[in-house]
Amino acid sequence: MIPAPLNLQGMEEFKDCLNESEVFDLSFRGCHYTWSNNSLSNRKLRKLDRALVNEAWMDKYPNSNALFDAPGSSDHSPCLVSLSNNLTRRKCRFMFFNLFTSHPDYSTLISEAWNAPILAAGSMSSLYQKLRMAKICCKNLNRSSFSNIQARTKEAFQRLEDIQKRVLTSPEQDLFEEEAIAKAQWLHLSAAEESFFHQKSRIRWLKDGDSNTGFFHKSVKANLSKNIIHYLRDDNDVKVSDPVLLKEMVTSFYLNLLGSANNHIRLISVQEIRHLHPFRCSDALPISLCNTVYKVIAKIIGTKLKRLTPLAVQRNQVGFVKGRLLCENVLLASELVADFNKPGPITRGCLQIDITKAYDNVDWGFLLRLLEALEIPPSLVSWIRHCITSPHFSVALNGELVGFFKGGKGLRQGDPISSSLFVLVMDFLSKMLDDAVRTSRVKPHPHCEDPLLTHLSFADDMLIFFDGSPQSLKAILEVLSTFNEISGLALNPRKSLLFLDGNDSVATASMAESFGLLPGSLPVKYLGLPLLPHKMRKQDYQPLIDRVTARISSWPVKRLSFAGRLQLIQSVLSSMVNFWAAVFPLPMSCIKKLEQICNSFLWNGAPNSARGAKISWESVCSPKAAGGLGLRRIADSVQVYGLKLIWLIFAGNGSLWVAWVRNNIIGERLIWTADFRQSGSWLWRRVMKLRDLARPYLACQLRSGSNALFWHDDWTGLGPLVDITGANGPRVCGIRSMEVVANAITQGQWRLPRGRHPILILLRNCLPQEVPDLNSSLPDFFLWRNSPDSPPGIFSTSRTWDSLHPPSPALPWTETVWFKQRVPKHAFILWVTLRDRLTTRDKLRSWGINVPASCLLCGSNPETRDHLFFQCNFAAGIWNSFFTHKTLSPPISFQDIVL
Repeated sequence: MIPAPLNLQGMEEFKDCLNESEVFDLSFRGCHYTWSNNSLSNRKLRKLDRALVNEAWMDKYPNSNALFDAPGSSDHSPCLVSLSNNLTRRKCRFMFFNLFTSHPDYSTLISEAWNAPILAAGSMSSLYQKLRMAKICCKNLNRSSFSNIQARTKEAFQRLEDIQKRVLTSPEQDLFEEEAIAKAQWLHLSAAEESFFHQKSRIRWLKDGDSNTGFFHKSVKANLSKNIIHYLRDDNDVKVSDPVLLKEMVTSFYLNLLGSANNHIRLISVQEIRHLHPFRCSDALPISLCNTVYKVIAKIIGTKLKRLTPLAVQRNQVGFVKGRLLCENVLLASELVADFNKPGPITRGCLQIDITKAYDNVDWGFLLRLLEALEIPPSLVSWIRHCITSPHFSVALNGELVGFFKGGKGLRQGDPISSSLFVLVMDFLSKMLDDAVRTSRVKPHPHCEDPLLTHLSFADDMLIFFDGSPQSLKAILEVLSTFNEISGLALNPRKSLLFLDGNDSVATASMAESFGLLPGSLPVKYLGLPLLPHKMRKQDYQPLIDRVTARISSWPVKRLSFAGRLQLIQSVLSSMVNFWAAVFPLPMSCIKKLEQICNSFLWNGAPNSARGAKISWESVCSPKAAGGLGLRRIADSVQVYGLKLIWLIFAGNGSLWVAWVRNNIIGERLIWTADFRQSGSWLWRRVMKLRDLARPYLACQLRSGSNALFWHDDWTGLGPLVDITGANGPRVCGIRSMEVVANAITQGQWRLPRGRHPILILLRNCLPQEVPDLNSSLPDFFLWRNSPDSPPGIFSTSRTWDSLHPPSPALPWTETVWFKQRVPKHAFILWVTLRDRLTTRDKLRSWGINVPASCLLCGSNPETRDHLFFQCNFAAGIWNSFFTHKTLSPPISFQDIVL
């Protein structure tokens, strides 16, 4: 397929049309693109055909889905909509729901079940029997009190309404008591229903206590529609839809994947591993274990392994290693593929590899020999052996248990120890690749020799860099083949992409085909972000806008209140944007579009238009104490993340990106004054625009004095000395501009000339009277001034943001709105009210809308905010019913309440 330009404006208008019509795509399977021009030389594919439905459809057909099949002789794919509503569920696995704990007898019933007499052969058997009894207790409790929770809640509410009607007809004491009991029962079931659907929806960002049951229920339906499997294709590409055959097919697949050991593994000795893996566990901290149940043991082992991995695993790997950042790999990869699309000879190559079912194919024998080669204590290896070789797997299809078998290989994803063990396995591949370069089998990327950089990894997501020659690529594939033979982890050539510089797509396709790979073209997605060879353009950040728009356009989100939308923006949308902002200095056009989408969603529940916003976005993004909602402007966040990258350049001594930048871009130049207009990628040049802003925040703590620059680093606490003495300071004082602090000391004294030059006198007054002791062998380290009132420390994003944006004067009513036990949706409406942004008639008339000025209720006075809530006869009557004592008088304005 030859890429063709997309009409982004037309796509946005189409999305706006769908939002206005309140329709959305039905969950579909099959072909993603549904139209083709069928051209042999200029093939174009598009998603033109859709199955669009609304919320009413999903309520009636929650299990429906669409299938886009092969087009055959047509240029469009046929669409078949299935209305299946007859899914049967049997043998469902037990799930513990939080609502069980709300039952008044829960603690007593569980205690009785746990303490019931049992027959057990040992401690673990006893624990198993007790857990089994507790599970039976929870099942019985669910069956008797919470089954069909929706119907129970509805019946309880109807019962309450019936009693209330009787109370209003013939008020009697017995009915009053009956009403109180019915109301308590309904409130209990209503809270249980919200908890049930909240847990089923798997939504963690939305807080409890805001009555979002409708939203949670719609989310459960959406998940069910999306996750149901109606058919699968077997190894012969035959579609299987019969339920019995589907169960057999799924069980057989996972039994072959996880239930059998690798039979074609080449055994590798411990000495061979040690040849490439010089690290020893004796170099790390000692590990101790606690004898308890599996999950607790796995958590303890996982915690200890996380302390081991930063020492054992090379810097190329940033996944699941404490202190290493995903953004560093993206930044470094962007530097190495910069200008890949410029015409010229092929001198650089990049291979993006995909490993087939990585976690599931790890050979246990290889992993255990690897741990032995690392000299991990035998007792710990024994515990790890029991943890990884003991799993049994249950297979569930559409919620029904259809298979059960014992595992034969692989690591369990989600297990506390799996991630650390997996990066240890992948680190062996790292050392194999480095060894291939050292032995000249692979020629390195021309910018990857110092420091040696053969690849970048995040768990199993790997980019391998080389000189672009077929000989190096062949050697890399041989290394991957050898790694497959000894570890069980195999390259998936159908998902592995080859990139070459020189902008020659024919040469790239030819080399890729000769090695059974796919040709790639930049930009491409890497670790969820675009890997760009050029400056970011509109189409490059469009995926971020599309993702944010899609997140707020789903039909369950329409059920959210104002407060729910605010939580979605704070928790989910901000995380999406910050994930990009941590790497890319987003253009202002992208920032304005994202803020317009968020503003529109907050006030209208849709991303298409911000008209109707009651309060400006600038006010919304001010702190709560200043009358806003506490959101942060995206441009400010981009700035803070840029400052963090500058801090890493000074403080990130263990970072591969920092080491590469220091050697290949900064070199011997001074970062504060160097001209980088012709150095590095566009990302580096954008970060360097923040140098002047970052400099006052950096401080240096002396240890050996061998890293801190005497003139340009703030090691005295007064700021860089060159800023105090001026540019003539180094010449007058006889200390070179790039001299380190250690070289400015001779025999325990400052190495300064005699004289009474004003600059010399000024410098002597700035230097510490007591010459620092620099006998330490440790390097100097850099700190960050997060705020003017606190000592320098580790970089803090939130505190740096606060420092850049000093707080505005606090408003007196904010604590009344945002108190700890508030109901979020009520607090939001009160906030709008106190900002005097309710659409009362005086506001409507000020906006040019022709409506009567008089109050809708009393008809005698102009309708203002204070009149509607306090001064109107109807409002006054309600207030008077609360203030029956003569010593108290009802309020007449909001000022009387909040001040």
